[in-house]
Amino acid sequence: MVSRRKGFAYAMVMVALTALLGMLALSADLGALCIAKQQLQNAADAAALAAAAQLRHGQDDGAIVSEAVAVARSNPVLGQPLTLNSADVVIGYYDDQGTWIEGWPHTGLPLVRVTACRTSESADGPIEMSFARMFGVETVDLELSATAGVTGGLIGRDPVEIVIAQDSSGSFTDELEQAKAADNDLVGIVEDASITGDTFGVNCFRGDVDRRLNLTSVEDDVETVHSAIDGIYWGFDLPTGTHTARGIEDATGMLVNQGAEGTEHVIVLVSDGMPFGYAEYKWQYDPELGWRRVIIRTEDEVTADRRQAAIDAADAAAAHGIVIHTVTFVQEPPANYNYGVAGADADFNASLVRNGGFAFHTPDTEDLRTILQTVGYIEVGHAMLVE
Repeated sequence: MVSRRKGFAYAMVMVALTALLGMLALSADLGALCIAKQQLQNAADAAALAAAAQLRHGQDDGAIVSEAVAVARSNPVLGQPLTLNSADVVIGYYDDQGTWIEGWPHTGLPLVRVTACRTSESADGPIEMSFARMFGVETVDLELSATAGVTGGLIGRDPVEIVIAQDSSGSFTDELEQAKAADNDLVGIVEDASITGDTFGVNCFRGDVDRRLNLTSVEDDVETVHSAIDGIYWGFDLPTGTHTARGIEDATGMLVNQGAEGTEHVIVLVSDGMPFGYAEYKWQYDPELGWRRVIIRTEDEVTADRRQAAIDAADAAAAHGIVIHTVTFVQEPPANYNYGVAGADADFNASLVRNGGFAFHTPDTEDLRTILQTVGYIEVGHAMLVE
């Protein structure tokens, strides 16, 4: 009888010991799984932040993906470098309903989402189980994501010197007041995150250029900056037409001659993107017809010259390391122009972007204000996780 009891106790101990060892084994696998999950999230966070930081240098998809891939590989998961591919790094934004939308139409704040995977279909494969195999669990799939963007802050940046080159030509008459409000929004974003050395200059251009304000400190005299923007007006006191080159040339001269070393130099060109000039005439005497006006250059020739001059001016600014953002804002209905769409030429304006700037385009006033705020975040912001 005693022997039977000993045998039963021995069997129970063995069963209990097996169960205990199984639980310990599962705990070891669960512990490793928890570590893998945390390391995978850390890698996704780091890659998203690094990719978002690249947004300050323009939407170069290749550079954004490359940065995310490199940073992910430097953050191993259970000792194995994490491999991302281009499909794992997506630029997008949240719409008004909070829905994630892939692609960025250049309105609102761009974001970068990184998805880090250790699954049966990923390059690195799933997380291998050790002891859980005895229960039929050989591998576990993990997929985690992180989303980051740039937002205002004081962390690790050089001062920024920005010149707003504002179109005030006849074709921009209906849009000018809305554009000025958006320009002031840009100043406000920089003011909220200002550091010593942040400055603004302002000019407006029509057929020529009117410098409204030399580079002025945001910290010391932001009201003067706002007043200069508010003082921009449309009129015929300058030669007519639109000479975009004049705005870029004046802004470049301001930054080169007044700007400080060690600062980022930026031109923000706000226009409908239509360099345009009227035909040029001269008075000529004809013995038979008397004095008459003769065309020297046609409207198309003058316009072509002004468009080329704008490209040349942008190239000259780029040679000085100046970043150019362009913002095309137009509310006019389609018109009978020989070039452009809907009375503007957003594509031409986009061609003036230099040194990692962005080309924005919208017909919507609220979008315009968001765009100018985005420019501010890009120039004075730092990368932050949003989820």
